[in-house]
Amino acid sequence: SLRDNYLDYKNLPQGEYNVKMTIMNAKKKKAHLPSMMNDAVADTRVVVDSHGDYYLHITMKKIKHTAILGGKKFTKEGYLDKLSYYDKDGVLINLKPISFQIDAETGTEHPKEFSIPINRPTQEIQKIRIQIFAQVMEDLKKGMGTQDAIPTINWSDFSVR
Repeated sequence: SLRDNYLDYKNLPQGEYNVKMTIMNAKKKKAHLPSMMNDAVADTRVVVDSHGDYYLHITMKKIKHTAILGGKKFTKEGYLDKLSYYDKDGVLINLKPISFQIDAETGTEHPKEFSIPINRPTQEIQKIRIQIFAQVMEDLKKGMGTQDAIPTINWSDFSVR
């Protein structure tokens, strides 16, 4: 809208904003590829509170992943079970989910929504480093369930929600 064109993403008023966000792989060799977590994102937005603090709000859904391990093909369905973020000093901080979802098949509870504190953006492309854990991935291969990922926000086309 016309109003959106006059807003500066570096200094937004309190509110909710639609943003384009892709969760990228944190491994150097795969930095150009989306993380598997990207497929689990149902909705994303940035919330600015009354103090001017920015939060990346992510709503998660169930994902299906196919992997080939030891020459065998596996397809698993599952959820993101834990999300942590790195603060400005590089300290890993566990986030409490805002809400939960129930798996219809198993009746188990999994996180649905997270709100990650982020810095006020200084450029159009903003990257945040997080760590995720998915039990379904850990079940496929020990150590595979915990991975870093890079949510990458593109502020070039944001709008008021």
